[in-house]
Amino acid sequence: GGVVLLLFAVVFLFVLVPSPMRGATRTMPVLPAVVAVAAGLAMGWFAFERMPHVEDEVAYLFQARTFAHGALTLPAPPEAAVPGLDYYLIEVKDGRWFSATLPGWPAVLALGVLLGLPWLVNPLLAGVSVLLAYDITRRRAGVEAGDMVALLVGSLPWLAVAGGSLLPQVLRRCLFVLAGWLILRAEDGGKAPGRKLVIAGLAIGVVFAARPMDGLVIGVLSGLWVLTGRERGVLRAAQFSIGALAVVAALLAYNAHITGHALVLPLSDYLDRHWAPGANAYGFGPQIGPPGGWGALNLWPGHGVLEAGLNTVNSVVSLQFDMLGWPIGSLALIFAYLIWSRKAGFDLAMALVAVVVIAVMALYWFADTYYMGPRYWFPAIFPFLYLSMRGYRALQERFGISGAECVRLDAVIALCCAFGIFVFTPWRGVTKYYEYNHFYTLFRDEAAKGAFGDAVVVFTDIGNEGSALMLNDPYLRPGKPVFLWDSGRLDMAALKAAFPGREIRHYTPDWSPDR
Repeated sequence: GGVVLLLFAVVFLFVLVPSPMRGATRTMPVLPAVVAVAAGLAMGWFAFERMPHVEDEVAYLFQARTFAHGALTLPAPPEAAVPGLDYYLIEVKDGRWFSATLPGWPAVLALGVLLGLPWLVNPLLAGVSVLLAYDITRRRAGVEAGDMVALLVGSLPWLAVAGGSLLPQVLRRCLFVLAGWLILRAEDGGKAPGRKLVIAGLAIGVVFAARPMDGLVIGVLSGLWVLTGRERGVLRAAQFSIGALAVVAALLAYNAHITGHALVLPLSDYLDRHWAPGANAYGFGPQIGPPGGWGALNLWPGHGVLEAGLNTVNSVVSLQFDMLGWPIGSLALIFAYLIWSRKAGFDLAMALVAVVVIAVMALYWFADTYYMGPRYWFPAIFPFLYLSMRGYRALQERFGISGAECVRLDAVIALCCAFGIFVFTPWRGVTKYYEYNHFYTLFRDEAAKGAFGDAVVVFTDIGNEGSALMLNDPYLRPGKPVFLWDSGRLDMAALKAAFPGREIRHYTPDWSPDR
């Protein structure tokens, strides 16, 4: 409460004087990019503790380690150990051990695994995305508009949280703006415009390999942009499509290797068998969604128009809170744009992207706002912030705020951004994400001390079992511990035979999550 009162007091003082920020002295893109990297690193190091905090992240990390070893799948572990290694999205099938997640993000995360720094990948991508967002805006609306968007993106709590995680949202966001930036550069002429369009297509293809619906939505919209752009639209669209289809072809080959069918994703195959055929599809119907629901995360069995509407409202409310973390709300400038700005050109294109993303994601049964806001709306981050910048300008025009002669909004916006990244983000990190979902560092810390040797460590419920299983060597080789979750299905005699010469240790720490 005291911090908020202090904030409004400083805002009041700021608006009494002219802003010193003007022209070339305004915020440049490098500083916001550095802030975005630092914020992601801080969240990853202190809040997420450089480890997964949801089950999907464990599966992504497992898949990234598999790729880092130069393999698409691993040999199946000993049959006696399989019950102790059972985990969501990771399965043993047909003599192979693999993750059912999409390969796009783990392929990039594998680069961090090779360096021993997987938690560094997302913060670096966040910084790159700031620079790309700046240059897109600069090319369309001028340097000062680019500075404004860079400031908003760099101080975005939504991006900082995603940057500290091991989820693919930051990669997808970075590739979206990379594709847009390359398309703009190709439109502006210069050297090798065709090469830029092919690379833009490759970027969208990687998005498709990470989350197909995102790649499809942004790919179609980007393809229409290229096709209806300047002269030789058909040739340019063909060049863009070549890049995208190259990655799609690789994904189809991967599908065929894992599932035996090029058009069947490993994730779809997994959920069809564990839930019901088509349960994870987009659309409406009683068969959509997990059997029995996911508690409060799925309102009713199936998916219908009413649930889609409620999910969308819930996502808007979550976006208002989580995106910028401002005391006045994250959507204040977008409201200003909708009320006062003249709509034309690139503004309408950005609004169209946002509307299409929101409409398509309404067709999905799961809104997923509980973890880091409406993360399925991440493809619309740049449109949201570009329209926020336009709303900022609309405020200046509506109230005659210009030049150094009268009060400007620059300092107020800067202070709100500072509040979002330096107050709201650490607060969320401490109160929400630290040890979220019962992921604890206990096993990692003890393993680093050498407490387990190369024993087969059998443990019961100590938080989320993924915090131990994520530490397993992909090949379960001697010299490193093997962690197995005892759900009552392990056969100790069979384990001794499967791991000859290795101690079978039942681990019960002198520790409690409720400490």
